[in-house]
Amino acid sequence: MSEAIDTLIIAGYGRNNGEKATIPFVLANIEIEDRSKRVEVVLMFDAAPLALNGAADGFSIGPPFETHDLATRMRLFMEGGGILNVCTPCLVHRGIDNEPTLDGIVRINGRVVMEKKDRANRILSFA
Repeated sequence: MSEAIDTLIIAGYGRNNGEKATIPFVLANIEIEDRSKRVEVVLMFDAAPLALNGAADGFSIGPPFETHDLATRMRLFMEGGGILNVCTPCLVHRGIDNEPTLDGIVRINGRVVMEKKDRANRILSFA
């Protein structure tokens, strides 16, 4: 059996809704402060393009979240041990599946999302 996931966060918003794109990573970074937890984020729907190189650079929603842009929050999450996934069919649907993604991004499909759901102790959705 695959490893249990303590917290699975589904992020469904991109630059079209800055607050709903940012808050999943604010919370994910809080969650990985406990290094014993396995935390994963899945970028789906309009959030999928955030997986592309440069897509989240410089994007900030301002106070009280002005300390980091979204790209930095995503990088800190992965550096802190979080696993960042992107829905490959969501990239295909948008015609951007051949574009380079950030280092460390894991491309997954619907079957894998459902497997992760089954292994998750908690699911938080921003979709």
